[in-house]
Order: sequence, then structure tokens, then C-alpha cells
Amino acid sequence: MVWEISVVVIAAAFVVLTVYLIATLRTARASMLQMSQTVRQMEQRVEEISGEAQQLLKHSREMTADLQDKVKSLDSMFATAKQLGNSMKQVSSAVEQAGDAVHEITSSVKQVSAAVSHNVTSKVQRAASSSNSTIDTAIAFLTSGLQLWNNLKESKMRGEEQHDGKEQQ
Repeated sequence: MVWEISVVVIAAAFVVLTVYLIATLRTARASMLQMSQTVRQMEQRVEEISGEAQQLLKHSREMTADLQDKVKSLDSMFATAKQLGNSMKQVSSAVEQAGDAVHEITSSVKQVSAAVSHNVTSKVQRAASSSNSTIDTAIAFLTSGLQLWNNLKESKMRGEEQHDGKEQQ
């Protein structure tokens, strides 16, 4: 009888152990299914976040490239402004040189005019003081007038040559 009770107790213990083992396995299976579902959800979230991160990175690269292009265009604009400043400086210098040339021409014309005036005055005085006939006086005036005319033409031509020479420099 002890054998029989022992076998019944062992059998009962085996049944209880099996029932608990089945319950534990079912709980473990449910936990594994839930963990599997959570892992799938996490994978989906990681893929979504990864896609968003890639789009953000792409957008950042585009913005950086755009910013670099704009900085380069500003560089060329500043270079153009610098060239414009240099050109303005050269124009100012040329205007100053032209003013100097005009001053020199004006001085030359004044000197030539004074010399011609003196020459004409002296010739007129000589012609008036001489007791030549009216024809001699008229010829002297005509000669003086022609010389005055030639002197003025020559001084004008010299002034234009000097002015042209200054412009070419």
C-alpha cells in the first residue's frame, strides 16, 4: 500500500507540476507574443524616425549648399563694388589731369594773346608814327591783322595738340 500511495502522490505531483508548467509556458508564450509585437512596433517607429532623419539631413545639405551659393554671389558683388571704387578713383584722377591740362592751355592762350596784342600795338604805333601814305598804313594794318590771325590759329592748334596729348596719357 505504501507503494500505491507513493505512486498516487508521485502521479498527483506530476499532474500538478505539469499544470503549473503548462500555465507558465502559456504565460511565457503570451509574453513572447507581446514582446514580438512590441519589437515590430519599435522597428516601424525606428524606420519612420530614420526616414525623417534622412529627409532632415537632405534638407540641411540643400540649405547649406544654398547658403554657400549666396555667400559666393555676395563675394562677387563685393568684388564688383571694389572694382567700381577703383574705376571711380581712375575717373577722378583723369578729371583732375584734364583740369590741369585746361589750366595749362588757358595760361598758354593768355601768354600768346598778350604777345600778339603787344606785337599788334607796337606795329600800329609804328605805322601811325611814320609819315607814310594812307596806303602804307592800310597795308601795315592788313599785315598786322593777318599776322594776328595766323598767331591765333597757331595758338589754337597748339592748345588742341596739348589737350589731345593729355587725353591720350
